[in-house]
Amino acid sequence: MVKDSVDVSKKLGKTNFTAGFLLESLRENDEKFKKLHGDKSVIDIEAEDVSEGKGFVAVVLLCKVKFAEPDSEVYTTVLKIPGTESYIEAEDVSEGKGFVAVVLLCKVKFEEPDSEVYTTVLKIPGTESYVAAFEDSGNDESKPDKELLYRLADLHNLECEFYSRWAPVLEIPIPKVYKTHHWIIGKEEGVLHMEDLTRKGKTMERYTSLNLTQIRNITKQLAHMHKIRNITKHLAHMHKVTIATTHSWRNKFYIRESKFEETSKLIDSAFDKFLKLTDDAHFYEPLFKKYRKFATNVDMHRYIYVDSWKEADMPPVLVHGDFWASNIIWKVTDDGEVTNDVAVYFDWQHLHEGSPMEDLATLITKCCDGHVRRKVEEFFFDFYIEQLTEEMKKDGKDLEEFFFDFYIEQLTEEMKKDGKDCPYSVEKVKRAYELIFIIKVFTLLAGIVFIMDQETKDESERIRRAKLDYINLRFRHALEDADQLLNSDLKQLFEKFG
Repeated sequence: MVKDSVDVSKKLGKTNFTAGFLLESLRENDEKFKKLHGDKSVIDIEAEDVSEGKGFVAVVLLCKVKFAEPDSEVYTTVLKIPGTESYIEAEDVSEGKGFVAVVLLCKVKFEEPDSEVYTTVLKIPGTESYVAAFEDSGNDESKPDKELLYRLADLHNLECEFYSRWAPVLEIPIPKVYKTHHWIIGKEEGVLHMEDLTRKGKTMERYTSLNLTQIRNITKQLAHMHKIRNITKHLAHMHKVTIATTHSWRNKFYIRESKFEETSKLIDSAFDKFLKLTDDAHFYEPLFKKYRKFATNVDMHRYIYVDSWKEADMPPVLVHGDFWASNIIWKVTDDGEVTNDVAVYFDWQHLHEGSPMEDLATLITKCCDGHVRRKVEEFFFDFYIEQLTEEMKKDGKDLEEFFFDFYIEQLTEEMKKDGKDCPYSVEKVKRAYELIFIIKVFTLLAGIVFIMDQETKDESERIRRAKLDYINLRFRHALEDADQLLNSDLKQLFEKFG
């Protein structure tokens, strides 16, 4: 039995989790740690909060494990912990990109001289960073209430369930999670212990545009569950798996009813704020006047997210729910440059059943400049179907018909792998995408206002103006296309809710 000199009762940051808890999790669940360092004596574990209060619902600890053995590497791992306490100050290793988590970096040191340090991460959901962000933005309703705490606990517990139940069956890039604890308000503190993702690659700055190859990659990966080609393939695989296992999750993962009203309020407040920010108010004012009632209609949000795919008789899939560039880590070159290949998709606490186009429409609308998005819309639907069909064929069934080229292509491939038919049509997928796109155009507006309020407030006016001009053009192109849809193919939707 290994004898450690580290104080196992040492608290990690300002949480109730200890060095002993972390070591036990590493030695029981982390295969890499067991192989490389299982017989080494640990001299210290250091934990750093690496999100500096930028997370809304979690503290994330990056933990460095230090060994005594000479020449041992530092081992990093992560703990994600829900809670409401204040947390230690630390270096922000996420470069200000954290959105829903505070991160503690934990360093484990070993007794052998010159031994390298092992780092690991704790992710801790909480409300302090949430409150700070909204106080900074001038929001009057910044004090957390009991309802908020229970909503945050639900999000954390949902993420725990995803990693324990669904992650093992999805052949897409997902973080390795070693241990989960549910958050029970007033009784038990929650936590996620996971691998250190900073060694896998990089995220992109908010609203940095994805390129066509990235979109293809993502589409392929989504087809297997449900940068763009890779992501489409991933989604097609994910959708295939969830369609095949519908009986085990259907009617269990819902969008909170309160989300529709919350989103509506955010969009409503963003209209006036954006007009004060932009130099193109003359272009936006008539469109905002035309669509404000429609964009803030709670019933419209509920219809698109919950009822539209049912009305079209489309089998639902499990949706990530917050699928955009900030929740994707990309592989990097030896020089540290971001590539087109996905390393990891993370932050699964908004998982719910819904339209197969929700994640793709979110990603493409929020994370692609207008010319890229318009090009993507020409190919990715058929590609998705092709990928899903291939997956279904593995179960012995064939594709019935094609839709939105790239997506259909990928989805078809995925379904073929299981020998099954693709359950959608091109027309239905295209319409499902257009419906989600309409909502995401207006949430993009709210996101731009939030970014300008929160993430650029300490930058020079020259830099702020350049960033606003950049994302303003993306929103303008999206709004132009939404206006065209709502005056043609989706005219009835506008007349019903606007």
